[in-house]
Amino acid sequence: MGSYHFLRTGRVFISFLLLIFLASCSQDHLIQDPSYLNQVEKDFATTKKLASRRAGELFDVFGGRLTQQEREGLMFLYAYMPLNDLADYDGAFFLDHVKYSLRARQEMRWGDSIPEEIFLHYVLPYRVNNENLDSFRMVYYDEIKARVEGLSLEQAVLEINHWCHEKVAYQPADIRTSSPMNTVKNARGRCGEESTFTVAALRTAGIPARQVYVPRWAHTDDNHAWVEVWVHGHWHYLGACEPEPVLDLGWFTEPASRAMLVHTKAFGAYRGREPLVKNMPKYAEINCLHRYAVTQDAVVRVTDGEGRPVQGAVVDYRLYNYAEFFPLASLVTDSAGCTVLNTGLGDLLIWAHKGDLYGYEKMSVAVTDTLQVQLNSHKGEESVTELDLVPPPPRKFPNRLTPAQEEENALRLQHEDSIRLAYTATFFDSTRAAAWAAGHGYPADRVVPLLVKSMGNHPTITAFLEKVPDPQKRQVLLLLENISDKDLRDVTGEVLQDHLDHAPPPQETEEDYGRYLLSPRVANEQLTPYRAFFLKHFTQEEQKTFREDPEKVAAWINENITLDEKDNYYDVPLTPPGVFALRLADRHSRKIFFTALCRTLGIPARLEPSRDVAQYRHGGSWQDVFLKGDPVLPGRTALLTLQTEKNGAVPRYYVRYTLGRYVEGVYTTMEFPFRMEATSFVNMPMDPGAYLLVTGQRQEDGSVLARMQFFPLQEKEKRTVELKVRKSFLRPHILGHISEDADLKTWTGKGQKKLSGILRKEGAVLCWIDQRKEPSRHLINELPDILYALGSWEGKVVILVTGEEEKGTLDPGSLSLPPGKVLFMEDPEGVLLQHVTEAAGRAGERPDRPVIVVVDGKGEITDFMEGYRIGLESRLARDVVRGD
Repeated sequence: MGSYHFLRTGRVFISFLLLIFLASCSQDHLIQDPSYLNQVEKDFATTKKLASRRAGELFDVFGGRLTQQEREGLMFLYAYMPLNDLADYDGAFFLDHVKYSLRARQEMRWGDSIPEEIFLHYVLPYRVNNENLDSFRMVYYDEIKARVEGLSLEQAVLEINHWCHEKVAYQPADIRTSSPMNTVKNARGRCGEESTFTVAALRTAGIPARQVYVPRWAHTDDNHAWVEVWVHGHWHYLGACEPEPVLDLGWFTEPASRAMLVHTKAFGAYRGREPLVKNMPKYAEINCLHRYAVTQDAVVRVTDGEGRPVQGAVVDYRLYNYAEFFPLASLVTDSAGCTVLNTGLGDLLIWAHKGDLYGYEKMSVAVTDTLQVQLNSHKGEESVTELDLVPPPPRKFPNRLTPAQEEENALRLQHEDSIRLAYTATFFDSTRAAAWAAGHGYPADRVVPLLVKSMGNHPTITAFLEKVPDPQKRQVLLLLENISDKDLRDVTGEVLQDHLDHAPPPQETEEDYGRYLLSPRVANEQLTPYRAFFLKHFTQEEQKTFREDPEKVAAWINENITLDEKDNYYDVPLTPPGVFALRLADRHSRKIFFTALCRTLGIPARLEPSRDVAQYRHGGSWQDVFLKGDPVLPGRTALLTLQTEKNGAVPRYYVRYTLGRYVEGVYTTMEFPFRMEATSFVNMPMDPGAYLLVTGQRQEDGSVLARMQFFPLQEKEKRTVELKVRKSFLRPHILGHISEDADLKTWTGKGQKKLSGILRKEGAVLCWIDQRKEPSRHLINELPDILYALGSWEGKVVILVTGEEEKGTLDPGSLSLPPGKVLFMEDPEGVLLQHVTEAAGRAGERPDRPVIVVVDGKGEITDFMEGYRIGLESRLARDVVRGD
């Protein structure tokens, strides 16, 4: 009996020890789910094969002393890493990100509360979207940790957004997304950069965060990005670098309720429960729209000519924006020929295609159960389709803040502005730049713009210029003048030195030499010192062969670089050295590689923008290059002229019209310059083929009168196509009449003007701001774009405040504005604002700032807007120019 009892007790004790052992093993794992860990391991093995050409740089890091959690975190990142990151970064960089994310999980008080799945998708990943990568997490960890010490999770989120606002404010910029550290260095960013930076800051503190995007608005021509954070089991939103006292509040709340899609990416194989646009092996595209708008499933059924369902057809859910039909989502039909997208209650163009068959229909989501689209062969047909497109209706949201909260937040924002402005005051202005140029032997007319544009990167630019010997000064200025404004703000000295030291000797015209030989900038890639790299890795014999026949460069690429169109899912180009090292690339990255290699060897080369075709110059003319797998174009033997209406406003590209070329089942918009006037389209060389001319007139309620004109161009044909923009049936109406006797003071208080003297015959745009608040800051930052949109209109834009405190930290002298075009005035005690509000039929209201009022030369109020509005410049152009 005693022996039996001993044995039974021993078994219980051993079982207890086994449970403890298993529990401790489980706690050592970052990925607790065995089936998911198994999937990660398999996907990691696939990545190792994919990136075998860089095995040492990427995977040798596993030979170090890693914890189990570090090993699994690194495996997870590699398993789902986009191609460009495998090509351009090393294992130590990714391991640092893993270590710091695990450190935050351990040291932050909310770390234990973050579920495994949320941590893997929204804290661990080093990449937010399509930004250049850097070491932000490691550099700013201690500073951010100290900032949130002792705070709850929700308080920490709000505090980090204030920290971000101290560092960065909104400024428009080009499409390439700066790294978070470069955004901080220049104290500025567009919404995509602000949100990338804010997500990086939140993740640094171990807070799950993601960037969400409206790819295009339905009611106006623009897009927007902001941030979602995971707090106590739910996703909440906030405006990046736009702090509010509470979560789920931002100036974009009302516009978001009119969106047709709000989406985000989840890094890695996704098993979550959120609604999806699509779920791919390496990422998921999550549909977030239901949190912001009233939605409905838009079901599309695709059939053939006999009415049978078509499986495997691509269905594009397209939205009119910027005078094109932009694909919000592209889904593939199932065995029943169906796709479904949860979207807003507006109108879409549904474009379905398979092979060379396609069909399209307008879909009014709110009143359509299932839309039928039949595939037919339309290519080359001539036809015209007119569509009236309506966005989701506007919704109003109550103000959730008390006056005390608003005032407290405004004061805090003003203090944060002062911190940021104290830093930006160290940047070069024109006076300081001119003095520097004079002291270093450079012409002021060329150097001053470069130094002013370099902003927080001015130490790099000046240090580089100081080292240049006199004989190279002309060449170095040409180099700097042929990179973008954003490049000046984040290029490194190493890159500039490489492209100066290994530049081919000057040839042809100075302009062409700078653009097509000397410039390191090809498209939207990250700049690298690729010239020395290429000269080292290609033999002298290979270089000689390539120079004699640039087609041999294309042949080398076809033989040595494998095309991979599925693994670079963030669409960030691989750098030219990354393409060479990995020997894999998507189409766009291959074209950049070709162009960069040609320029290194002294062969003028470019990406021809309207057709996205790689070209090199030979015998004075540009030669197209089509790499293996590229759609081949026949050559621009046709000539196209667009004929506009006489005595009408001249339509501009991406404002009133776009032109698309038929490629592989869809009409792809050609990349002509933004706002290019249609009168420039005279005998424009074009490839023979099928084309789609889209025009649109957006009305005041956000609806669009669209027109689609399909037409072919034959080889050597010379054709004129009439460009028609439909006329608006919503006529501008007079809201009221303004008192022209109002007295306005200058900001300095040393003078005053009568409103009548400002209006004259052209009228004016009156803008009341409160610069302490974010919406007014957006307006001020977009003044250059507004003035550009207003074109040759000779009226004034008047910036008004009703009291000294509303000026905030704004210094009109710091703005780069055309002289005399913008007036900064004070409306004492808001007398004129009150009068205008009453005259517009809104007596008793306190409209949100900014208040924007369009007044014609007769003193008649033709438009009244409150709060920041996306696409404001287009609406103002319509108001004052009457048709752009």
